[in-house]
Amino acid sequence: MNGKEAAEIIQREYKYLCNILKGFAPQHGDFCPCPGMMTTAQQINHIAQTVAWFREGAFGKGFNLDFEKIENANPRTVTLKDALAELERQYTSYISFLEGLSDTDLQAPMPENPIFGTAPKFTVFAAQSDHTAHHRGALCVYLRLLGIVPAMVYQD
Repeated sequence: MNGKEAAEIIQREYKYLCNILKGFAPQHGDFCPCPGMMTTAQQINHIAQTVAWFREGAFGKGFNLDFEKIENANPRTVTLKDALAELERQYTSYISFLEGLSDTDLQAPMPENPIFGTAPKFTVFAAQSDHTAHHRGALCVYLRLLGIVPAMVYQD
């Protein structure tokens, strides 16, 4: 796998997520199915933060495992517009970064960590995709609770 192919994997993940996000209107950003859950905008912001977390974990200094600190970094009040902008910024930056990598870069071991050990850096793509799919599914439920039928995820 080269950088272009890696970037295409992440681009496809982002595209599938955006297919669902198109169903939300600005007023849906504050929607929260029940107390203690994230709002729509917080879910989206969390996905953006996690994209950055996987990138830093595999290609940067390693994984920050202070999950309480990470969770507290997700603002309690965030607009849908701001969350979507952050999501776009994180994915666009990551895709651009990946395009410049070689197959050797992607095969290189990650910094030692308790999650992946020293597995090749590209292995984070599957875990990131799982995480994004998990939240994409939750956001589909949010849409249903708002009376909106979610779009088909894999459409063009």
